[in-house]
Amino acid sequence: MRRFPTAILAMALAAVMAATAAAEVTLPVNGVSGAFDQPSVAMNGADAHVAYIGAATTTGSFRVYYAAVNSGADFTNLLLARDSILVTPPTEVVDAGGDVYADARHPRIALRSSTEVVIFFQAKPSGPADTAYLLYRALLTLDNNVVVSQSVLQVDGVSPGNIEDVSFGLVAADNTARLAYANRTTTSPTAPFQVFYARVGLDNATVVGPPLPLSSGNGDTFTGSDGYRPIPSLRLDGLNRSHVAWAAGDNSLNPGGIYYALVKEVSGQDNVVIGATEILGRTKRWAHPNVLVSSTSDIFVFAADESFPGVAGIVGWAELNPDADNQDGSPVVIATNRSFLVQGPNLLSPSFDLLRPEVFLDTVGGRFLLTGYGGFGTSATYYAIKTSTAYPFAAFQTLPASVGFNEYPTDLTGDYTKAAFGFPGGKVIIFWSGKVPGSDDRNLNMTTVPTVAAFIESKESGCTFVRHSGRDGSAGTGGAVLLLLPVAALAVLRIRRRFRTR
Repeated sequence: MRRFPTAILAMALAAVMAATAAAEVTLPVNGVSGAFDQPSVAMNGADAHVAYIGAATTTGSFRVYYAAVNSGADFTNLLLARDSILVTPPTEVVDAGGDVYADARHPRIALRSSTEVVIFFQAKPSGPADTAYLLYRALLTLDNNVVVSQSVLQVDGVSPGNIEDVSFGLVAADNTARLAYANRTTTSPTAPFQVFYARVGLDNATVVGPPLPLSSGNGDTFTGSDGYRPIPSLRLDGLNRSHVAWAAGDNSLNPGGIYYALVKEVSGQDNVVIGATEILGRTKRWAHPNVLVSSTSDIFVFAADESFPGVAGIVGWAELNPDADNQDGSPVVIATNRSFLVQGPNLLSPSFDLLRPEVFLDTVGGRFLLTGYGGFGTSATYYAIKTSTAYPFAAFQTLPASVGFNEYPTDLTGDYTKAAFGFPGGKVIIFWSGKVPGSDDRNLNMTTVPTVAAFIESKESGCTFVRHSGRDGSAGTGGAVLLLLPVAALAVLRIRRRFRTR
């Protein structure tokens, strides 16, 4: 048994050496020194539109910034200059006539059109002394790659409290955004957040209809589907239904589950038609979920184990069919559930582990493309997999590629950092916050990695790419709601964890 750590180390070293050989140049998005972090990216062709936060120091207060980058540039050219690939230079998001904000966190970006950018973010109105974050909406208008107008408004009509970690999708038909966000009504830093859904008008930043609670709201007991840091993920399907997943658990290292809910419009009003349903059971401390839509009846949810704080963990995923339920609002029995672990070639390799993953779906090639921080949280990592119905349930399309060897991610105090990426076609562009060696500064770095094929992101679906088990329309059983991971794989993981902690 003592030979296993050596084998693992050899595999990890081989992966690092292979990635080093294929590494491309790393450039900062920011052109000045300071602390820049928490990127979010939206693609328009080769243009990568990025929202992020920045401040002069890591103590803030942080402002929201926007920039656009030509991801089609040749990052294998070691002489590539940052200024030559900036489509829109970094611009502070501010509106002199709108609502003021300070100390922003976790902006999320989407494109309303080729010349309109939408950003939702959390911020304290006057600075770090504020006790709670509020929700803001920013609209940016571009003309010839220059930001010519900005509108920043506090979102009106959301549930009162401390609001964090918004996720959203845009619906052009009614000019709204559909949001999921975490809300804590008490000032206690150890209290749980509830997860809410809201429909918000883009132009007036006002909630349409009352916000809908998605989690159970069981207070400090943590016995339900609330979470200390739920970090909800929302995706729209081709019917403009909102699929939401979030992490439930307390502020200890106890195992926590991943929950799922479905919101759709019924008779002109939004309704929670599938209530909070645990789809990744509490075998591990699951966190940072990602919802992906293959079709309206085929939903995937990925998450990573964070049993060891700040350390990359095993990636798990669940597949479900929400249309197999009667959608009466209750937690449900969902047909064709499957849940599995993303494993390395010999089930022992840690090189496929991720910290705080981001996952996208290639509907043409049937591949899931994953990024996050790898190893022990020391660099951004990318790889691609393709699911299957037979063991081991996922074939690896690319080996893990590590990037950013000289600038490693470091969390802001009391917060978290996370990589973001986009797919211009044939390669991946990755953004991450890296600590500058010998300094407290943090650059918002960017680089590209070759990928397996041209990429088409599935935010709204219409394609089915994977063959399913149990697609005869029959309902599942109550026991199928709790998705248990393969027993043999868990046994292997326990062995690996013992070696990792020695």
